[in-house]
Amino acid sequence: MSDTETAAVTNFQRTCDEPILTKCQGVMESPRILHPISVASMPTVLLSDMPPDEEDEGPEMTEEDEAALTASMIVMGALNIITVIYVTTEAQANTELAAVVEGAVGFDTEFVKRTLYGDEKIIDDMPTMSPSAKKTARLAIQYLKSRSPLFGIDWTKTGLCLVQIAQGEVVWVLNMNRIKSYPSQLRRILESDNIAKTGAGIASDGFVIWEDLRTNTKNLVDVGLMTRLWGVNKRKDEPYSNLALETAAAEILEITIDKTYQKNVDWKVEPNKAQIIYAAIDAAAALRLHKILTVELAQDEVDFAVKIPTDWYTFNFTLGEAMRTRKSVRDVEIPWSMKDCTWFSNNKFQGRYY
Repeated sequence: MSDTETAAVTNFQRTCDEPILTKCQGVMESPRILHPISVASMPTVLLSDMPPDEEDEGPEMTEEDEAALTASMIVMGALNIITVIYVTTEAQANTELAAVVEGAVGFDTEFVKRTLYGDEKIIDDMPTMSPSAKKTARLAIQYLKSRSPLFGIDWTKTGLCLVQIAQGEVVWVLNMNRIKSYPSQLRRILESDNIAKTGAGIASDGFVIWEDLRTNTKNLVDVGLMTRLWGVNKRKDEPYSNLALETAAAEILEITIDKTYQKNVDWKVEPNKAQIIYAAIDAAAALRLHKILTVELAQDEVDFAVKIPTDWYTFNFTLGEAMRTRKSVRDVEIPWSMKDCTWFSNNKFQGRYY
């Protein structure tokens, strides 16, 4: 951080008691630092490493973007996120992600529909094949190609746009559209058994990682499934199901996440500051939810004298499919299924530990 930027931060910290709308009026002018918006009870939120060139800074900020930015900064403050680091090169990704240690991270992706080509496109266009047969054939092709020494990722046809990783007070937002390579530190995180990737509906993220990066992701924790367990005793008049992230954030974290904004975002286009901060929220919220729900479920085990195995909401993603984290006695991976999870129901523990 330059002396000018440091002075700007110091000046901002001195004026923490000013009204929130005052904060968005040019406290920092560097293109690498986001204008912070905060109140006395919230930390300063900074956006580092924005593209230095004007033409690379994404679409112009609209009134909707400005409103979303203000709301997002408040949410990030409530989640105790101090810094959002925007990553656009492989070297930067490897440097930044080296700071991620064993434990839990919040994890999320932004993606668009992947472009099928070659053999996969031919299979997809076959009118007589059933969807399940197409899926099996595509998987076979993907696996065989991924094992070839000539395999390479065609970045013009991938659907993966952003990867967001949260740990501690930091969220890293990787723009895969600009990186156009596979950082070794990102692979380390995805393949680690000792780094829990926590997210809502995280199976879809595991699937897109396989589709585009041909990586088997280990230790995925679905906080939506955790809320399913938590909700039995907290939401007795509601349907017994997973909570959407925005619902879980409202009921458990007492913060509001407006998901309508993202419907208008094209993640293939260079994002602006509002979109980058917005993208970081889900990973940060998932990390906080995981921490709270882990404590809540541990207390439920004591209160109800039951065992709630982490296998119910944790899985690996292998060859595009969710697999149990524990292999069979013959060391074979077993498909994960919600049907195998003996959930709480009617405030009682049903079934037994499998």
